[in-house]
Amino acid sequence: RTPVILGLGVGAPVPFAFDHYRPWPDELPFGRAIVRRLSKSSGCLGFISHSRFAGESYARAGVDPKKLLVAHNGVETDRLGTPIAADEARARLDLPSDRPIILYAGRLNAEKGIDQLLAMAALRPGYSFVLVGSEGEGSIERAARAHPNVRVVSWQPSGALADWLAAADVLTIPPSSA
Repeated sequence: RTPVILGLGVGAPVPFAFDHYRPWPDELPFGRAIVRRLSKSSGCLGFISHSRFAGESYARAGVDPKKLLVAHNGVETDRLGTPIAADEARARLDLPSDRPIILYAGRLNAEKGIDQLLAMAALRPGYSFVLVGSEGEGSIERAARAHPNVRVVSWQPSGALADWLAAADVLTIPPSSA
C-alpha cells in the first residue's frame, strides 16, 4: 500500500498484488512508469482498488485491464449484531432524540476531512455531530470543543459501534484532498 513497495515489487521473490484506494498514478504522475513496469513484471498478479475512479487511474498509467480488480468496500453486517431502532440506540448512548444526528466513525485526524464536519457543525447548530473514533487528545478533539453541537467519542469496538451507527440519521465520510 505504499509507493516504496511499488518500487520494490519488480524484484519481489514471491507473486504479489498491490492494493490501494488512492488513484496514485494521477496524484503522483512521476510514478506512472514504475506502475507500468511493475504491472508487466512476472510476479505481479495485479492491482486492487476500492473504486472504479482509482482503478481507472492505474489503467491510464498502462496497467492491463486484466490485471485490475475493483473490489468495493463493504461491511459484514453479521458483526454488527441484531439491528435496533434509532430511538433505542439514542437512549442507550445518551444522544438527543429531538434533532438530526450526523455521525462519522473512523480515525479522527486531519487527513480524514473532519475539519469539514466541524465547519458544517458551525453552520448547523440545530444538528448534533458525533465523531466516533478518538484515540486521545489531539487537534481534532481540541477544535471540536469550540462547537457545542459536536460530541467526540472514543474508539469503539465493532460490537459497540452498531449502536452508534443505528442512532444516526446520516453516516458520513467527509471528502479530503489531504
